Amino acid sequence: MKSGNSSKRESERAAAIMGQMRRASIALTLLLAAPLGAQELTDETFAKIRDHVLPAPDELRWTAVDWRASFWDAVVEAQKADKPVLLWAMNGHPLACT
Repeated sequence: MKSGNSSKRESERAAAIMGQMRRASIALTLLLAAPLGAQELTDETFAKIRDHVLPAPDELRWTAVDWRASFWDAVVEAQKADKPVLLWAMNGHPLACT
């Protein structure tokens, strides 16, 4: 089982990553939309772009999974519950910022 502090840190880290991903998505959309024709950024255009970029509720289902930051903690917990472990491994930054 995780301690309260590590669980809180993981939640805070996940929230920070989600915030970074949202900001990067909005910035990328604005950059990619620029060559299509310059539009003055107004409350109406901002809302339209923001609503287009932000993920739909069904695209956020992965956030409901109780992910573990430590593989070993996940293995120990999975063995106790007789459940499998999904190991997600990748090379580089998830937003390709390497």
